[in-house]
Amino acid sequence: MNKVKILSLVWGFSIGGISKYACNLHEINKLDEFNLEIETACIYSSNWESDLKKLFEINAQLILIDSRTDFSWIRQVNELINTMRPDLILVHGFNGPVIAHICNIFSRRKSKFACSYHGLYSAPKLSRRLLVPIVNILQVFIYKKYAKSITTVCMHTRDYLIAKGIDTRKVSVIHNGLPLEAPRKDRVLLREEIGLNRDDFVIGSASRLDTMKGINFLIDAMARVVDKMPHAKLVIIGEGNCKSKLERQCLDLGIGHAVNFTGYKANVPQWLNAFDLFAFPTLAEAHSIGLLEAMRAGLPIVATNVGGNPESIEDGISGLLVPPKDAVSLANAIVSCIKDQRISETLGRGARRRFEAEFTLEKNIQRTANWLFSCVD
Repeated sequence: MNKVKILSLVWGFSIGGISKYACNLHEINKLDEFNLEIETACIYSSNWESDLKKLFEINAQLILIDSRTDFSWIRQVNELINTMRPDLILVHGFNGPVIAHICNIFSRRKSKFACSYHGLYSAPKLSRRLLVPIVNILQVFIYKKYAKSITTVCMHTRDYLIAKGIDTRKVSVIHNGLPLEAPRKDRVLLREEIGLNRDDFVIGSASRLDTMKGINFLIDAMARVVDKMPHAKLVIIGEGNCKSKLERQCLDLGIGHAVNFTGYKANVPQWLNAFDLFAFPTLAEAHSIGLLEAMRAGLPIVATNVGGNPESIEDGISGLLVPPKDAVSLANAIVSCIKDQRISETLGRGARRRFEAEFTLEKNIQRTANWLFSCVD
């Protein structure tokens, strides 16, 4: 029996969640029970920051363009579709449905496509802010009228799409998943690398540094934490357009000595081993992979009660949830974990159990394979 062919089509290939999702899809090829074969094609420009190593690992086909204004990708994608003749095209993120629909228009063909939805479009630069409402409205329009099916990463985003008028029967929820274990590195060596002592209580955070991630509220909270617990230190992993502003905020609060900005780290799961607690102060979120990584590491977690976070964290069992934009509540939750080791240990064990029960890569792949197979029926 011939395998069902699925073309996974990606625009760019950064270090974010969509690219990880596209890589994970290839695990489905190992599941003989579903008789599915997934091939990935990536629309790519040498001017973009892309993880080519990962693309080569999954044998992705590169569709090369000069820039965002080079529309030769339409012809190239349609040629690939005509050659491959996939039973289903799977597109990702806010631009995925637009890509699929444009290709159908120019080919005068109605290729069946499904979509993975990862949240609203957020402009990475000020110059693109005017595009935000246009992109988000267009995405929903194409979902409604042309997409075969949409999978979202959490109930929060599913509810959003349904509230926008998309047929409930079109929208499925498949939570993100990670491999059961992550590579580890010696805790002492990691701490020494950034000048931390063994007896420091290290609060870690890893995210893109922009306003929606709420790191400024974490820094405000940290000033309160250090006042009560002088041995507390904050390590912030990530880059972004708010970094210099956040660094000035630390200096203004007099806690520059207690906060370390490491910049981008490719091995975040290893760095989690250097932390005693994971803080996630985001103001909006779908289903955070960073949060799942902290749960897998068995860390006590303090996170904001927004978006899909409460679908990952059970308040008081696998972490502590606090209101967004509330530095006082954030600080109090962190201090409670520092003061009482039993609370930290209980929350850490609860986080690991929750991860094992719901958010492993194995469970994600099985659920995704079932969904994809239903899309081609």
